[in-house]
Amino acid sequence: SGLNRVTWQGIVQAGETVVVTVTANIVTNNVSLRNTAVITNLSTGQVLQRSRDILVGQAPLINASKTAEPLAALAGDAITYTIRLENVGTQVASAAVMTDPLPANTVFDGYVMAAPGTASYSPSLPGLVWNGPIYITQPTYIQWRVRVLDETPAGSLVVNQAYSFDGVSDYDEATAVTPIDV
Repeated sequence: SGLNRVTWQGIVQAGETVVVTVTANIVTNNVSLRNTAVITNLSTGQVLQRSRDILVGQAPLINASKTAEPLAALAGDAITYTIRLENVGTQVASAAVMTDPLPANTVFDGYVMAAPGTASYSPSLPGLVWNGPIYITQPTYIQWRVRVLDETPAGSLVVNQAYSFDGVSDYDEATAVTPIDV
């Protein structure tokens, strides 16, 4: 699969700590690497997963968050999404891209704003596309609005996910979920 993995097996008693140290030679530079640890309790089947992004050299590292207003909506209501892209890396992401597909059961409402950068609705996606820099000292904010279709059943969820790429690395999606009330 092309993934490099380290596996440790053993028994960890209650209150005990186990440290697994991995030393690796990194053959690339100016990137963000993700290290993920997965712990499985074989007795219960419970799985715990934690990830950490690590900068190697000079590279951007983007934290993306998303909110939806209002927190709950009715069929026919507008939902405004605000995406915040923050660069906590060591280099400006000068050619960043964010795509935000149109959620099911909605239509684009005509409102879009971005600072800095350029955002527009793309009917071919369909959804929002943003291009621009993500500076180290200043977060980027992107807003757009959709309207819930009149025929959307009460009890439905409008799930919206945005995907960002900084010119070097892809990042986890930023998600906002809006319940459709009765």
